[in-house]
Amino acid sequence: MSSINKEVATLIQERLDKGAEKYGRDIPINDNRDFLQESIEEALDNAIYLACYLIQIKKGFIPKKKV
Repeated sequence: MSSINKEVATLIQERLDKGAEKYGRDIPINDNRDFLQESIEEALDNAIYLACYLIQIKKGFIPKKKV
């Protein structure tokens, strides 16, 4: 596994651990949640946060980072 893949896997594991700590369990697979709907809602939230971050950069609140 490449270094970046390990970093991505670590970030995902950290999020899983945080959720398990917050809710006291792993993700339940049979609780009738609509995982697709929840994913869409999370993606929309993500788009909002990214757009706000971009606006902050454009307005000079956050220095532009070279990627």
